[in-house]
Amino acid sequence: MASWSLTVSMQSDTIEGVVFHRAHPVIPPHRRLRPAAALGVAVAAGALLAAPVATTVDAGAASPAVTKVLTNASNGTTVVVTKGFQVEVKLASDGFRWTEATTINAGPEVVLQFESGHVGLNGSSMTGFRVVGYGEVTLQATGVKKCSNNPACTPVVMTWRANVISYVP
Repeated sequence: MASWSLTVSMQSDTIEGVVFHRAHPVIPPHRRLRPAAALGVAVAAGALLAAPVATTVDAGAASPAVTKVLTNASNGTTVVVTKGFQVEVKLASDGFRWTEATTINAGPEVVLQFESGHVGLNGSSMTGFRVVGYGEVTLQATGVKKCSNNPACTPVVMTWRANVISYVP
């Protein structure tokens, strides 16, 4: 009785947030199959190759979401995302005490949902959001210059802003 095995390699492609998995047969060159067995392998391989399996990346899925990180250097910039993405605002102290980032929606649609926030003892802040809608939103945080009990220090207030656009894929 002849025995043989078929090795299949998996290839994944991501197109506009959709992951396609395709199986590709790997047949060692030293193997020769009988015509009937070759026909069976060809039919099985054709069935595997003809029907790609699609999975959608979404916030509730087990696969990790794409995260866009905005920092002090992101002030005045625009980032493009879509539903399911995570947006993190990480502001280093740099001599300021920062607030958590807040959202200012450009329209009635809720684009970002607040997930977590923290202001450190050194004045840095971290705020996490999940993209839950489509549209445009502005993220904003306020930093106040640290004056370590120096009466001659003039308080300086700085506003950090970045735009987030969530598109329909």
